[in-house]
Amino acid sequence: PAAISRKFGGALEKGEYSWRMTRDGLCAIAWHDSVVTQFMSNWHNPEAIDVIRRRENGQRDRSSRNAPKVAADYNKFMGGVDQLDALRGTYTCRIKAKKWYFSLLWWMLDVAMINAHHVYCVEEGKAKRKPMTRDKFIKSVVESLIAKDED
Repeated sequence: PAAISRKFGGALEKGEYSWRMTRDGLCAIAWHDSVVTQFMSNWHNPEAIDVIRRRENGQRDRSSRNAPKVAADYNKFMGGVDQLDALRGTYTCRIKAKKWYFSLLWWMLDVAMINAHHVYCVEEGKAKRKPMTRDKFIKSVVESLIAKDED
């Protein structure tokens, strides 16, 4: 939240971080990467430090920088979530709805279709065949679901 970065994240140098923790173990961390980045965790030790490598402007090589463990874990494990969000943004069944559970339904349908396409691509790769693109795959799934049974 903005209050956290103004309160204790504003005067941080690159690589420095500051944190606050509630009595029940929820930790808010502000870390200065290229900008002040904020994290919340109830699992990470706020004093645990890891080293990450970053490319600086105008330099060819990467330099090492201290980071809180929560930031290093985010960078290590969140690539799949970012990729899912990007894929969901292209071919989605998302429709605006007044009820919250419809949004959950659209999300589940999108994730199911993305996962199904991924499994399909893996299996086609094992069989040495070229898989369909995602839009064609989605179209074929929808067509098979709405097709009348000819039997």
